[in-house]
Amino acid sequence: MDEGNVFRMEFEAPIAHTDAITMTHVFNECLSARIMESPEQWYWMLLRWDNM
Repeated sequence: MDEGNVFRMEFEAPIAHTDAITMTHVFNECLSARIMESPEQWYWMLLRWDNM
């Protein structure tokens, strides 16, 4: 088994259903806090460039 390809996912409580702006703000705050806890563990899974 290649230990370099092992991931652990953690989930938080659901965001309270309010308006889109408030929910987006809460989401971004939660995500930012997680990243700031361990920035070296952040793994961006979105393809940023169309030609890749």
